[in-house]
Amino acid sequence: MEVINNRYRLVELLEQNRIVSIYLAMDLFHENRYVQLNLLISEYTPSSLIHFFEKQFIAIKNLSSKRIARNEQFGAVTFVDNKPYTEKAFFYTVEFDRKNESYFSLIKQFSIDEVIEQFIEICSAVHYVHTSGFIYGSLNLKAIYPMKQGNRLLPKLKDLATIELEKYFHHDLENSYFNSPKLLAGIEPNIETDMYALGLILLAMITKQAYIENPKQALQSLEDNLGQSYRAHDRHRLRNLLPIIKKMIGTEEDYPYLTIQDMITELRESLDTDISIIEQEALEKLHFHTRIIGRDEELSYVLNNVQNMMSYKPSKRIIFVQGENGIGKTRFLQELHYLLELRKVTVYASFHLGSTGSSKNLWLDILQKLISQTDYSILRKYHAELVKYFPELEKGGAPTSLDYLTDDNSEYRLLNRIGAFINDSLQGRPAVFLIDDLHLADRFTLNLLHYLSMNNSHQNNLMFIVSGELREDGEKDFLENYHLMKKRLDTSIIRLDLLTEDQVAEMIRQILSLSYKPLRLTEKIYARSFGNPLFIQEIMKDLYSRRLLQVNKDNGMWSVLLDYNALEIPESIEQVLVNQLRDLEKIALQILETIAIYNKPVSKNIMSEYLELDEVLIHSTVDYLVQKGIIHQLVSDYGFLFDIYNKVLKRIVYEAIDAKTKITMHAHAAALMEKASDTKIEELIHQYEGAHNWEKCLVYYMDIAKQLHVQHEIRKEVQYLQKAERLMVNPYEKTEILVKIGGLCIEINQTEQALKTYKYALEIAENHDLQDLILKVHLELGNLFATSYKVDNLKHYLQKIDENFPIILDRESRLEYKRLQALLLNIKNQLDEADIILKEIIAESGDDFPRITGRTYLLLGFSSVQNNRYDEAIRYFKKAMKLLEHAGYLKGYLGAINNIGIISQSFRNEFDEAINYFEKVRDISEKYGIFETEIQALNSIGRIHATAYLF
Repeated sequence: MEVINNRYRLVELLEQNRIVSIYLAMDLFHENRYVQLNLLISEYTPSSLIHFFEKQFIAIKNLSSKRIARNEQFGAVTFVDNKPYTEKAFFYTVEFDRKNESYFSLIKQFSIDEVIEQFIEICSAVHYVHTSGFIYGSLNLKAIYPMKQGNRLLPKLKDLATIELEKYFHHDLENSYFNSPKLLAGIEPNIETDMYALGLILLAMITKQAYIENPKQALQSLEDNLGQSYRAHDRHRLRNLLPIIKKMIGTEEDYPYLTIQDMITELRESLDTDISIIEQEALEKLHFHTRIIGRDEELSYVLNNVQNMMSYKPSKRIIFVQGENGIGKTRFLQELHYLLELRKVTVYASFHLGSTGSSKNLWLDILQKLISQTDYSILRKYHAELVKYFPELEKGGAPTSLDYLTDDNSEYRLLNRIGAFINDSLQGRPAVFLIDDLHLADRFTLNLLHYLSMNNSHQNNLMFIVSGELREDGEKDFLENYHLMKKRLDTSIIRLDLLTEDQVAEMIRQILSLSYKPLRLTEKIYARSFGNPLFIQEIMKDLYSRRLLQVNKDNGMWSVLLDYNALEIPESIEQVLVNQLRDLEKIALQILETIAIYNKPVSKNIMSEYLELDEVLIHSTVDYLVQKGIIHQLVSDYGFLFDIYNKVLKRIVYEAIDAKTKITMHAHAAALMEKASDTKIEELIHQYEGAHNWEKCLVYYMDIAKQLHVQHEIRKEVQYLQKAERLMVNPYEKTEILVKIGGLCIEINQTEQALKTYKYALEIAENHDLQDLILKVHLELGNLFATSYKVDNLKHYLQKIDENFPIILDRESRLEYKRLQALLLNIKNQLDEADIILKEIIAESGDDFPRITGRTYLLLGFSSVQNNRYDEAIRYFKKAMKLLEHAGYLKGYLGAINNIGIISQSFRNEFDEAINYFEKVRDISEKYGIFETEIQALNSIGRIHATAYLF
C-alpha cells in the first residue's frame, strides 16, 4: 500500500496498534506537504467512533488555532495504489509536526515565570476549543507537545480527532490522574472537567511531576514548603497562584468558575499582570463548510432507499431534490455523496453543470471515475468511441473539448454505447448517480438519463438522485423528459423547506463556531431571510465585511457593534453580494477581477503571474478572501484552485469591469496562457474571444479543424470551420471555407445543411463576381444532387456551367465537370459513352487529384457491375480504395470496400470474403461514428448468416 485515494503517498509507518496505523504521508494535492495519516482498521474500529467522525469531523476541521494540531480530512479508503479498494476502511489526516521531545521533559527546565507563561498558552488553546463549541475532554501532559516558534516554545494540543480515537484504546493510568472525580463518576466531559485538568497540569508543572496521584496532598505539600524551596520572587508568585489552583481542582458541587476567562481574570488581578488568552485571529473567522442543518429526515429517506437497493429490495430509483434558489440542494447532494462514500456505496457524482448549454463536464466527471474502476478488457471495447466524443479522457489531452451533440442517429448510438459501458463496468453492482442542477442540462444529458433509467429498470442496480427546478424557458426536450421521469412509480420527489428559526440559530452558531445559539441575531436575520440558507450565509458575510460583527478582544465572544434595533439587514442577495465588494483593498479586487475573467478556477500561481505581484501577498490576500467567504478553495488533480464562491457575484464582478479593460485583461491572460505548457485550448480561445482578437481565434479555429480532419472527426471539424467562417471578412476566403463545409456536410449525410451552405457560398461569390468560385459552387451543387440521384437538378447546374463557362481553364474543375457529365450518362444508362469520359479523366488526372481519380474509378466499377464484369469491377474498386484513402475521403473509401463485399456476396458467393469486407466497413464506421454505413454493414453480415442459418 503506497497511495491512498490517489492523493496521500505513505512515506513512513510511525506507530501501530490494533485500531489504527499512523503514517507520515505526502499530500500530492498540496505541493507534497507532509501530513500525518491515521488509517483506521475497520475490523476493530468501533462504529460509534465512525459515527462521531461522520457527524463532527466537518466542525473539528474548522478549528484553526496554531495552538492545536489541525485535522484536515476524514473519509473512506476508496482507492489504494490507483486501484479500487472494496474493503471497509477509514482514515483521517492531521497536520504533521515531528515530535522529538516530550513536553514533560522540558518542564523540568522551566522557571515559575515560564511555567505561568506556558500555562496561559495552554489555557488560550483550551479556551479557543470551548469558545468554538467543543470540550477537549482528555487534558493531560501527554496531550501537549512542544513546538518551536522562533525563540519561543509553544505548547500545542493534540488534535481533537485523535483525542476522540484514544478514548477507545488509550487507557493510561498516568493520564487518568488528570480526570476530575466527577468525570470518573460518569458525567459527560464539560468546561468544569477541562478546568480541573488545567489546574492539575499547572500543579504538575510547578512541582515538576509527570502526574499527581493525590492533588490535595500535593497542593498542601507545596504550600508548606514554599519558604524552603523557592526564592522570594517565586514565593510571591506561588502564593498568588495556589488559591486559584485550589479552586480549579476543587470538587464542590458549585464550581467557582463558569469559564476559563473567569479564571484568567482572577489570575490577572492576583498576579497584577496583563494577561490575555484571546486568540483573535483564530476566533474571528466565518465557517461556511459546516454540518448540514435541518435535513435529517430527507437524508435518512434517501439513505434507506439506497440501503434497500444495495440489499436488492424494492426502492425508489429516481429521486428529485427540489426547492427554491439558495435552499441548499447542492449542499444536500454533497452531504449525500460524503455519507454514501463512507458507507462504501459506489457513487458517481458531478456538480459541474453550468449555463453554457453543454453538459460535457458532467459526463467527464462520471466517466473518468468509471474508467478508473473498470477492467482493461472492457475499456478496450469502448475506448475508441468514448475518446471520440470525450477526447479529454485520453491521457495527454486533446486539441479541444467539443460539444458532443450530433444528429439523432449518432446520438442514439452514443446513448447506447455509454449505457452499455456503464452496465459492463458495473457488472451488476449497485451504483448511485448524483447530478446537481439538472435544469441546466442539455438535451443529450436528459436523453441519456431517461435512456439509462428506462433500459436498466429491470436490473435494479442504478439509482439517480438529481437536483433542479422547472426551467423558465419552457424548453420542450427538458419538459418532456422531466415529466416522463416524474410519472414513474419508482420516482420520488423531496422538497427542501426553508429552515425554521431554531435551525437558523444552529446554522449561525456553526458559521460563527459558537458554543451557544445567538438568539437575538438569529431573530433579526430570520425576519429578513425567511430561513433561506444561501441568504443567511451572504448576510453573515455582509455583516462581517462591514465590521458590524466582530470578536470582542476582552472575552473572545462574537458581538454586534450596533444596537440590534439599528442593525440593517440587506433586502436581497444581490444587495448583499455588492456590499461584500465594498471596502475591499485594491489587491483583493484585482484578484477577484482576475478570477472573473477565467471560465474555470485558477491557482495562486496564475494570479501571481497575471498580476505580477509577490506570491506572499497573493497568498495572504487569497486566504483573506477565503476567510470572508468570497472565494473558495477547490481540490483538483493539479493542486488547489480558487473560484468566486457565488456565481452571481462572479457575474457582478465581471460586469463591473469596463469594456476596454476587459479586452486588455483577456489579452493579457491569453498571452500568459500561450507561454504555458498545460494550457487548455478552450480556455485560451475564451480569452482571445474576450480580447476581441479575432485573428487569433481564427487561427486556432482553423488549426483545430485541421487536427480534427486528420482524425476524421468530421462533425467537429464542421463546427470549428463554421466558427472560423463567421470571423472571415475576405469574401474569397469566406466562400472557399463555405465550399469546404458543404463538402464535409455531404460526407456526414447532412445534405440539407450542405445545400444551405452552398447557396450561401454562391450568393457571396456572385455578389463579388468571384468567377472561379462560382464555377466551383456549381460543381459542388451538381455533385450534391448527383449523390441523391436528382437528375433534373444535376442537369440544371451542368447547363449553367456550359452557359457561363464554355472554357474551363482550371484543371481540377474541368476534371470534376467531366466526371459529373459521365455520372449523368451513367444514370441515363449510356454506359459506353460514360466509360470513355471516365478513362479520359484518369489519363488526364494522373496522381495529382486522388479524390477525383478515386471517384472516377468508383463510377467505372459501377459500370463494370452493370455489364456483369465483376472481376474488373473489383479491380476498379480496389484502385478507388487506395486513392480515396490517400485523399482522406472516408465516405468514398467505405463505399468502395462495401461494393467489393456486395460483389463477393451477391455475384461470386464468396461469403467469407464478403464478411471480411463488411466487417472492415463496420469497424471503421464504428470507430469514426458513421452510423449509416455501420448499419448497412451489420445488415449485410446479418443477411449472410441468415442465409447460412448461422443464427
